[in-house]
Parts: sequence; structure tokens; C-alpha cells
Amino acid sequence: MVGASWENFIIPQVKGSFHGEFDFAFYRTHEGTEADLIILKGGIPKVLLEIKYTNAPKISKGMLIAIADLGTDQNFIIIPGSDTYPVHKRIQVMKLPNFIGQIDSFMK
Repeated sequence: MVGASWENFIIPQVKGSFHGEFDFAFYRTHEGTEADLIILKGGIPKVLLEIKYTNAPKISKGMLIAIADLGTDQNFIIIPGSDTYPVHKRIQVMKLPNFIGQIDSFMK
């Protein structure tokens, strides 16, 4: 239950931090691959977010499949604490304030 509440807190915070012409989507396939939030610009997926209520997140196979499916270059796992660090060559773990503070650099 805490994880769902965390997602419901993070998603509006992220959406409210973007200015300009961005769209937001949830991603899910028939096979069950999903991503919590996709940020699109001009209909093109730019950023993929997974939202986890843990300070030691693990990368799911589904997240890697979603990244491959969507072709996103900017991929993050948003967590409640800790510093920013790479958890995979294409994925960074980051707390929400750090993500919001770097939004402009992600969307270039």
C-alpha cells in the first residue's frame, strides 16, 4: 500500500514540474511489461520513470524491456532517499528533488 501511495505522490509532482509541450503516459504491454511514467515530447518518448519506495531498488526485466521498446535515453528509478547513482548503464537512481532540479538537462 505504501508503494502505491508513493507513486500517487510522485507522479503529480513530476508532471507539475514540466513546462512546455510534454505529454505523460503509463506504459503496459499485454505481456505485463510496464513503466510508471513516460514523458513524451512531440509524441516521442524521452524519459522513463519507475517509482519505488525503497532505498535499494532492483532493476526489473520489465523495466529493461520497456526501455528497449520505447527507446528512451533518460531512464530513472525515483526513490524516497539516497543520492543519485547509476544502477545500470542506462538507468540512474535518483530522489525526487534531484530529478526535478535536473529536468531541463534531461529534455534537451
